[in-house]
Amino acid sequence: MPSPLTVSLLSKSLTATTATLSFRVTLEENVPSGTNVYIFLWEDHVKPAATDWRYVERAYTTKTLTVTEQGQTEDFSHVFAVQSNWKPNDIGFTVLVQSPTDKEVRNAFATKFLEVGVEPASFGRVKAFYR
Repeated sequence: MPSPLTVSLLSKSLTATTATLSFRVTLEENVPSGTNVYIFLWEDHVKPAATDWRYVERAYTTKTLTVTEQGQTEDFSHVFAVQSNWKPNDIGFTVLVQSPTDKEVRNAFATKFLEVGVEPASFGRVKAFYR
């Protein structure tokens, strides 16, 4: 089943103290009001001991789409604080857009901040749930 919306990266930047991203949600069909947008900042390969932990959530925020009709777009941006002990090459983000009614993730993408020339991996419409 095709996704009812697309999520496209507009910009991303990483400094020693901040991780900033901007993206656009474009509706391919009507969506319910109250559709949620979750933005996760994560770090890969965290090694607090002998174990290598993958994709550790460092911070997240929630936003809500204010558009609901096919063809409309909405831009989002967010700035996260970055801690000095995080490894810049392993910091990335994931954006999930989730229906408020059935909690289905309608589209998502993820990428690392310092990957150059790599398009974010889009997951399309998936049966994954985040409550």
